[in-house]
Amino acid sequence: MTILTDIQPFPGVDKNLTYLVLISPESIPHLCLIHGGLYYSLTYKECEIGKDFATYLQFLVRAKRKILFVEVNSVLDNPWNVFKKYEKLADTNLTCITPIKETLLSDSKAEYVFQLIPDLYAAKKIKGVYHLNMELVFKEKNEFKLREYSKETIYSYIQALNEKHVLKRQ
Repeated sequence: MTILTDIQPFPGVDKNLTYLVLISPESIPHLCLIHGGLYYSLTYKECEIGKDFATYLQFLVRAKRKILFVEVNSVLDNPWNVFKKYEKLADTNLTCITPIKETLLSDSKAEYVFQLIPDLYAAKKIKGVYHLNMELVFKEKNEFKLREYSKETIYSYIQALNEKHVLKRQ
């Protein structure tokens, strides 16, 4: 079981830092990367490359989404170079972790964030962990246990998002 410890309130994005972001970590988290104040994310409908994170953060705050920010001390490659290889998750065997792992720790065999986090700790790449909207989750300690799930659960979730997106467009 993967546990993130010493989680502090999120002080805001420092444009000189890089963060692995877990949106809705209490369920199947969506992952994105913030680098240089810009965010990178592979979603079910598109690959978001170098977009302004401040605007996205405003949306997440309004939606009261729980978020974990894992500050990492370096990237292997510029996220732009990695994410531009991808189009979207729909109809693929990819998940949102694929370009993130390639950017942060390409030799990791992790297929899930609950596997990647221990690899990042072992590689001494994690500098700090921060939260937004998670005060009620932490009882006495500022720690969080990541839920484990299967690939089938991820693909079912992505398929449900695709179907919801198609219905909205009709």
